[in-house]
Amino acid sequence: MLRSAVTRAKEWVATTFNGNYRAAFDHFDTDRDGKLTGNDVAVMLAAIRVGNLITRHGLAQMVISRLDTDGDGYLSWAEFEAALTQQGN
Repeated sequence: MLRSAVTRAKEWVATTFNGNYRAAFDHFDTDRDGKLTGNDVAVMLAAIRVGNLITRHGLAQMVISRLDTDGDGYLSWAEFEAALTQQGN
């Protein structure tokens, strides 16, 4: 699931933000604190059409748990960028 979500996110960023990952991150970081919460990630998943109203928040928490390398419970810009630019995703 994570790999397909990352692929969809890359495609969405390419078409919506001309490939500008920072602009996409800032779009979902609604409170401008430099990190994406579970709610922010759920909104992103809705934008890229992953999951549904019932499953999206659980999927958002799973995405965060898999990509949150510093263990703070959020996705930072660095973690977001790494997930979208790593080879093999």
